Amino acid sequence: MPRAGLGGMRERKRNGPGMNAHARKTNAGEYFAALCRLAGDACPRCGAVKYYRLRDGRRRCPDCGYTFHLYTGRWINRGNLSPECWLALLRFFAGGLSVQEAADGLGVKYDTALKAYTAVRLAILSGGFDARGILDQDGGLIGFCPNLENEGAQALCEGCRSYVFSLSLDGASVGMDLANGLAAREVLASPVPRKPWGTLVFTDRHCGRDALVFSCCRKGRELYVRDVPQEAFYLERAGSFKEYADQWFARYRAIRPEAYPLYLAETIFRHNHDPGDLVPLLAGLLCRVVPKHGD
Repeated sequence: MPRAGLGGMRERKRNGPGMNAHARKTNAGEYFAALCRLAGDACPRCGAVKYYRLRDGRRRCPDCGYTFHLYTGRWINRGNLSPECWLALLRFFAGGLSVQEAADGLGVKYDTALKAYTAVRLAILSGGFDARGILDQDGGLIGFCPNLENEGAQALCEGCRSYVFSLSLDGASVGMDLANGLAAREVLASPVPRKPWGTLVFTDRHCGRDALVFSCCRKGRELYVRDVPQEAFYLERAGSFKEYADQWFARYRAIRPEAYPLYLAETIFRHNHDPGDLVPLLAGLLCRVVPKHGD
């Protein structure tokens, strides 16, 4: 039975050309081009659906005059990789290979592979729910702590902008969404039971949500997560996701607090889908347009 995506949407394979059926007949460039058209073929600046082609293959919007190409404004436009390299990288990512292993396999620099892996994780995060509120103008995560590099120095968390995620468990599936209007400092100041989870903090069931999860600096955890409840929270009792996530997080060394949403979303995505489905699903997400902050 297909399992849910990040936002609880039932989905085993995205509509459109699947990897196994389509990629054998066409090259990687045509495969990604088809997925880009499926995701929406419009001007990335104004959204106009009509454009005309230039001699060099680029497009120009008659409404706003913007010149662009097929990948402009999409996650796949990050990383400076060819379609063939992207396809190979998605296989590495789906197989759980590290950034260094992917870089070695592709014959590229570590930073190039890291940028591509980050683009994939951002595509997963934004593909599960409306993530525009936590992405900046360039499509990166908005920093939540104004003093994270000197996190032991601040006395209070007055400047914390940490976003809070709600997790919902539906059978074997886990859904992840933004808890809009709820700030981490409000959760920390409330009486809801909470526990540390690496540089994350998670709560028991609260306000109709199976768990609230957010990232927090060391100072915040020292101030507000002192007496850890001994009883198991709902997230620990229901299903095996917490155990699965613990094992997956253990693969990474010292995940930065501000990067945890990417790894949490990736872990939920992996948990909710069969391993054999990951490459076509990731390719479809990679070809989506980067959400614009404030739209």
